[in-house]
Amino acid sequence: MSIPLVYIDSKNEIGSVSILRELGIDIAHGTLNQSHRVPLNELSFEHCANDSVTIICSTGMIFVDIRDSGDCWLRATLRPGDGALTIPSKIFRRILPGLAGVDNVVLEHSSASAISRFARFSTDADERLNCALPYHSTRELVCELCRDFFAAGWVTGTGGSISIRYGNRIYMTPSGVQKERISPDELFVVDIDGHILSTPGKKSHFTPKLSDCSPLFLHAFKQRNAGAVLHSHAYSCNLVTSLCEGESSFSISHQEMIKGISGHGYFDELVIPIIENTAHEHELANSLGDCISKHPKSCAVLVRRHGMYVWGRTWEEAKRHGECLHYLFDIALNMKRLGLNYKTPPIPVGVSIQNDCNGWERRSDKAGANAGLSKPYKHVVFDIEGTTTPITFVKDVLFPYARKHLAEFLDETAATQRTQNDVAGVRRLAQSEGRHLPGHEDVCEYIQDAFFADRKDTALKELQGHIWEAAYESGAIRSTVFADVPACFSRLVHAGIKISIYSSGSRSAQRLLFQHSDKGDLRGFISCYFDTKIGNKRDVDSYREIALSLGVDSPDQILFVTDILEEALAAKEAGIHSILSSRPGNAQLPSSTFKVITSFDEL
Repeated sequence: MSIPLVYIDSKNEIGSVSILRELGIDIAHGTLNQSHRVPLNELSFEHCANDSVTIICSTGMIFVDIRDSGDCWLRATLRPGDGALTIPSKIFRRILPGLAGVDNVVLEHSSASAISRFARFSTDADERLNCALPYHSTRELVCELCRDFFAAGWVTGTGGSISIRYGNRIYMTPSGVQKERISPDELFVVDIDGHILSTPGKKSHFTPKLSDCSPLFLHAFKQRNAGAVLHSHAYSCNLVTSLCEGESSFSISHQEMIKGISGHGYFDELVIPIIENTAHEHELANSLGDCISKHPKSCAVLVRRHGMYVWGRTWEEAKRHGECLHYLFDIALNMKRLGLNYKTPPIPVGVSIQNDCNGWERRSDKAGANAGLSKPYKHVVFDIEGTTTPITFVKDVLFPYARKHLAEFLDETAATQRTQNDVAGVRRLAQSEGRHLPGHEDVCEYIQDAFFADRKDTALKELQGHIWEAAYESGAIRSTVFADVPACFSRLVHAGIKISIYSSGSRSAQRLLFQHSDKGDLRGFISCYFDTKIGNKRDVDSYREIALSLGVDSPDQILFVTDILEEALAAKEAGIHSILSSRPGNAQLPSSTFKVITSFDEL
C-alpha cells in the first residue's frame, strides 16, 4: 500500500518516493520486531535523533512531517498496515496525531540501544516562530525570469523553457505557451525522476503539457546537482553553432566575460560542446546526457541550429552563465564579421595589420585614421540620426513633440482616412502582441509607451511621421542638419554619385526633415529614401534589398554611412562598404576596423 505524501506549504503539490529516496528515507512493509510504543507528546516537537529510526502506526493515524532539503515540511500519512518509514538520524521530523478522539499509537525501532532526540529549537517560542510555513516564491520567480528572458530574446515564439529547483521540487514551465504571459499557477512541479507532483489546471486559453525539455533538464539536475536549468532559443545561440559547422564545440578565449563562467578566467579557453539537433526535443535527452557526462567542466550545451541548455548551482548562477554566454556568442559573431579571430590572444601594440574587413589599409594608428577609400562608389546611403542630423534634435525635439501632441493630433484628424489607417495599423500591431485596445485612451497609452521606447515598428513610425508633417507645415518645427552636410551632398552629386537615405523614420518624415532644414531644402540632392518597410536596419537582408533597388552591378559599389556599428556590420555582410560617423552627442563607438569620420569633409 502506498503512503500518501503531500507538501504542507502547498496542498496541490504532492510528494513522491523519489523525494524520500533523495532524503535517505526508506519505506518498508510488514511489522516491526523489537519495536516499542512512544507517547506522541515526546515526538510532536521538531527533532532529529542519534540513529536511524523506523516508525510505524499500529492504531489510529499519524502524520510524519519531514523536512526536505529546502527546509519545507513533507507530510506522510501513516495508518495501520501502510508499512514503516525509516528516517536517517540527521533528518528533522515531527510526529502528530492524525485522528481526534482515537488512540493513535506510534511504534519505533532503532539499532541503537537507546534513542536520543535533539530538539531543533531551544524554546517553544522559537519553534512556533520557525515552524510557521513561509511561502516560497519560486513560482513567481520562474514567471519573472520568463518575462526577463523574453525581453532578452531567449524565449520568444513560445520557444525555450526555464526550470528552478526548490528543495526537492523542480518548477518547470509548460510547453507551447507564451513565456512572457505565463502565470504562477500554470507551472508543472516534478521530482528528480520526472514524476509530476503538481499539474496546472486547464483554462480556456491553456491546456497544460509538460515541457519536452523535461528529460533534458533532469540530466543537469542529476549529473550536476543544478539548482536551475535554462533553455534559450536566442538568435546568437543558433547562429554560433553554424559558425562552428562541422565542429563538436564552440571555443573562445581572452575575453573578460569568460570570468563570469564558474571555474574560468580571462586567459582560459572556454569550450561549450555542441550536439546535433533532432526532429523532436525529447529525442535529444540521451545525447545531451552523454555530452554532460563527457564535459564535466562545461555549464552549457549548444544544440546545432536550435539553441542552448545552460545551468548553475543556483538560479542566480544559471542566469549569470546564460547572460555571459549570450554576450560571448555575440562577441564571436561580430568578431567573425570583422575578420577578427575570437579564439586567439589580441595582437600586441605596434604590429601592423593589412587588408582589413572594409578595404582600408592600416599602416599605423595615425595613417589608418586618415586612410582614403579603396575604390569609387556609385551610391552613398546616409543614415539620419547621429549622421546627417544631431541626435539632440531627434531626441530633444522630434520625439518629445510627437509624444506631447499625440492626443491633440488624433482628435483633430480623427475623421481623415489617413489617421484612421494609422490607428488601424497600431491596433493590428497591438493585437499581434496579444493586447486589445478597445478605446481611444487605450490607443493613446499604447502609442505613448511605444514612442517613449523608440520602437521601430512601421505602423508607429508612419503615425509619428504624420504628426511631424503637421508640425513642419505649421512652422512649429524646423529640422537641424550638420553644417558640413550641404557641401558634402553637393560635392558627391557633382562627382556623379547618387545619394540615398536609410532611416527608421518613415520616408515621408525623411523628406520633410530635409525639406525644412535649417540649411534650406536639400531634397534636390537626394535620389531615394528607404525606411523599415524594406527591413530592420540591423538585418542583412535589408541591405541586400537596397542593393537590388539601387540597381548596382555589385553591392560594393555602395557606401553606407551610419553611427551604429551593428548596422555597419549588417551592411558589410550584404557586401556594402560602410563608414562609421562619430558626431557630437553620439555615444562612444565600440572598437572595430571600420573607418570612423567626424566630418563629412572626410568623404
